[in-house]
Amino acid sequence: MMFRKTGVAALGAAASLIALAGCSTSANTPAASTGTSSASGGAVSSTTAASTGGGGTGETSASVLAGSLVKMATENSVTITGSTTGGTAGTDSQLSGVYQGQPTEFSMNVVTTGGTAAGTTSVVYDGSNFYLKVPELSAMAGGKPWVEFTSASLSSGLGTSFAPMIDNLKNNTGGVQLQALLASGTLQNLGSDTVNGTQATHYSGTIDDSQIEAISSVNGLTPAQVQQVKQLFQAGGVTSETIDLWIAPSGLPVQVKVAAKSTVLGTTTDTTDFSDWGAPVSITVPPASEVGTLSLPTG
Repeated sequence: MMFRKTGVAALGAAASLIALAGCSTSANTPAASTGTSSASGGAVSSTTAASTGGGGTGETSASVLAGSLVKMATENSVTITGSTTGGTAGTDSQLSGVYQGQPTEFSMNVVTTGGTAAGTTSVVYDGSNFYLKVPELSAMAGGKPWVEFTSASLSSGLGTSFAPMIDNLKNNTGGVQLQALLASGTLQNLGSDTVNGTQATHYSGTIDDSQIEAISSVNGLTPAQVQQVKQLFQAGGVTSETIDLWIAPSGLPVQVKVAAKSTVLGTTTDTTDFSDWGAPVSITVPPASEVGTLSLPTG
């Protein structure tokens, strides 16, 4: 059914890019590491960080990244723009919106081109209910452009198709992709760069599924975060990821790019730009007159 392909694909793109934002509670955020991290005995590169990107003299790449994750959590909110390209579905997606970690609220628009999932999807979560706008759903929502999902409606019927993606969006903790970069055995500082007009330090690392399976602990990540990184690879059939991150002097990310190979999705590239860290977030839910109840057609 087209609505499933469109809606779920768009939510997947949103979840993938929002996962990079890393807004979370401090309880779920790693403390800044002062030494090298290890993945099954493999030392993360201890390349000294430049003075930009939040790194002081003698500070390792791993400690700069761990510190950035802490800083991201304290800012709590961010404006996101991003894209997902490649993959076996033959689609490209463009995402824009705002995200707040505590309490979790977000508003996103995803424009997908190519393949069977082409179209525009809008998602809003106000901390209680989730609203989804997909043109293909309108006929099953009494002609209304928006559909509302409550906790109860996500646990049965068509809601179960969307529940996993919505959970990913709601429960993002600590920027799982950046946690994977911290766990990488090849993390290195590539020097100063300029991204979107902002001076930043470029960090890069590559990690594969065999490394992920071998990880039992990483300095700077909690056991729960190590498990989250493993689940990210396992659920998506990811065999390897190359992650490039640009950190501004403030210690906050400006851009992150993830090139992934997956047995499920093929080869994809996610690029996410960040701005307005810590700025107040105002979420507006659709007016009640535009919200319908989803029901299957009869006959």
